[in-house]
Amino acid sequence: MLPKQLFHRYLKRLDRLRRLIDYRQMLDRKSARLRCQEHLELLDLVLEGKNLEASRFMARHLHDLS
Repeated sequence: MLPKQLFHRYLKRLDRLRRLIDYRQMLDRKSARLRCQEHLELLDLVLEGKNLEASRFMARHLHDLS
């Protein structure tokens, strides 16, 4: 998969997640800010080509959500 396609796919997933969270309206602002910061950090890793580090970051992020 090309980098642009991967990035576009990831942004679509982030948008779906954001809409779901907005719909549920059950998270506090501090938590929302933290998650947004984590998403931006993950995007930075992907854009820098640090795929292994991004993969590990995503695994930690998903683990923390569960």
